[in-house]
Amino acid sequence: MTLTPETKPSSSASCATDAPIKPDVDVGIDEEDVDDIAPNPPPPQQPNQPHQPPQPHQPPQPNHPPQSGPLHPGLPLLPPLPQPKTAAKGKKLVTIKRETPILTALIDRQFQEAESLITNKENAHLINYAESGYGYTALILANEIQNDDISFRLSKLLIENGAVIRVMNHRGFTPFSQACSNGNFKSAQHLASIDPTLITEIIPVPSIIIAAESGHLHIVQWLVQHGAFPGAQLTTEAVANKGLMAIHQASVMGRIHVVRFLVEQCGIYIDEQSNTCGNTPLYLAMEQNQLEVAEYLLWKGANPNITRRDGIFGLFMAAQKGHTDMVKLVLRYNANPNQQTLDGHTAMDIAKKFHHKDIIKLLTPVSVSSDCSIIS
Repeated sequence: MTLTPETKPSSSASCATDAPIKPDVDVGIDEEDVDDIAPNPPPPQQPNQPHQPPQPHQPPQPNHPPQSGPLHPGLPLLPPLPQPKTAAKGKKLVTIKRETPILTALIDRQFQEAESLITNKENAHLINYAESGYGYTALILANEIQNDDISFRLSKLLIENGAVIRVMNHRGFTPFSQACSNGNFKSAQHLASIDPTLITEIIPVPSIIIAAESGHLHIVQWLVQHGAFPGAQLTTEAVANKGLMAIHQASVMGRIHVVRFLVEQCGIYIDEQSNTCGNTPLYLAMEQNQLEVAEYLLWKGANPNITRRDGIFGLFMAAQKGHTDMVKLVLRYNANPNQQTLDGHTAMDIAKKFHHKDIIKLLTPVSVSSDCSIIS
């Protein structure tokens, strides 16, 4: 789902609307050519060893990663096939890149087969390979499953067999942030029990923002209870997204219960502006026509007349996008119908330009009308 408006005023071109963080997962098929990756060298030959008597059976020990350390991208891909196969996708040929059996089973949602492959010691060297489309490892894919019980079982099994926890794909998702995004609470708790720093880590994306955007209130509450900062900001996203907090993303997506928790229980400032574009939670709710969130924020005292750094304000954007009920709502809460952008345009001007007749009627009794021809 893209949150960027189809038509943006010229003055806001540098501050595109903030899009959801959650990526569209499309693993296994990629349009790019296969990367030239040299095959892994064969293991060195071992000299003949004298016969050793059999050792008593020892239960396998979990191979947990270190408690802390830098995140790193997915581990090396398998060497490509000599001549990559292609498959028709509509009228376009795309390259099917080679994956491990474990990755293929997870991508195809063959969970019993995946369990069997993970526990097979002959596949131990494949546990931490990343698929070649977006760099998803098996552990990230396991936490992408939208079933908490299955995700937890596979995640736990992978970790017991040596899966690396501190890893991220090409889009900045880690196993922990993927679990928070998909509401896999058991798996998130298990990962945090091994590495508690995952809860408070803010790079690449604070997990509290991801959980808030997805509307998983119980995970947001748990993260806050265990030390996550509710006012953590995005720092590594696109320029237009820098400074966004959990309350901004929850407002964009209409997650009213998360918004209420952040305002009432965490004390987040209701008119908090992102540090790049100056978006407030109310502005984002108005832009995306999230009526329930907007009405709650207005009821709690949010200011509908705050402008972004490019001079655009909520009523102007709602009028541009034809959100009639939103315009009606904010006018009841004293939105200024005569407010102007940096270019001197009002909500009436933009409503006339886009021929939103119902909004023009709402604004006519209270607006200083102007000739819409001033907007080219």
